[in-house]
Amino acid sequence: MDRPARRPPRPRRRRLRLLAGAVVLLACIALVGVMLLEARSLRVNRVTFRSADLPPAFDGLRVAFVSDIHYGSFVSRRRVRATVDRVNALHPDLIVLGGDYIYRKQSASDIEFVFDELARLRAPLGVYGVLGNHDHALLEVNVAPVMAAAGVKELYDDGVWLRRDGSRLRLSGLSGVAEDRQTVAQALDDATAEDFVLLVDHSPDVAESLGGAPVDLLLAGHTHGGQVTAFGLWAPFVPSRYGQKYRVGLVTDGPVPVFVTTGVGTIVLPLRFFARPEVVLLTLRRG
Repeated sequence: MDRPARRPPRPRRRRLRLLAGAVVLLACIALVGVMLLEARSLRVNRVTFRSADLPPAFDGLRVAFVSDIHYGSFVSRRRVRATVDRVNALHPDLIVLGGDYIYRKQSASDIEFVFDELARLRAPLGVYGVLGNHDHALLEVNVAPVMAAAGVKELYDDGVWLRRDGSRLRLSGLSGVAEDRQTVAQALDDATAEDFVLLVDHSPDVAESLGGAPVDLLLAGHTHGGQVTAFGLWAPFVPSRYGQKYRVGLVTDGPVPVFVTTGVGTIVLPLRFFARPEVVLLTLRRG
């Protein structure tokens, strides 16, 4: 008669369980460490966009696009300064800011500090910006004069014509408050389908309402690229009514082309995973 198999001693089982638990704990700590480091690892994302509407005089125009700085709990004053220095080192022709300069409801002094730093931005064609949802939450602060004092021209359902060698390019921005066909038309002025129009809004969702509008490219932020993703392929949370569609990067299967940046800062937790913070250097090309 065969003898029954001997069970391993209980102390050995306990040691194996403790070892497995320690491995899991160390892996979790390492993963959090990686996400903390990535959230502070600012990169330059160089993007080229081509359009037949772009006038030859603007061929090669370099636009720096910065969004979602979120100065506050997780983004220090030093990081804001470093971001400004990084943008200036690119020597762009034009700088566009995509909103959410602060995180949640900060004080008036906080928004003033951010724009004290942003006042150091330099570009031959100027610095322009829109507001984000966190900026609109500052009900006790009128952000517009703070932006103006910093040399940042606010695009609030309006825009400007940039001119070079007898040609023009429309830069427009939306307020993110009540966007409808009337406010879009107001922002675009007399732009036609033959003009090159660069539109800026904090959220990419407005793209779905731009069918028929003479917009060549929409610049947006807000989503943070998902912030914490499954290896850059999918994110469990994207603050958009359209799910993963406008999570990140160049999206061309909507009413107008949209470029969505991952932004600079973070919300909820100072973590990112396969959604590195960035400043975008957009080069416009004719063709």
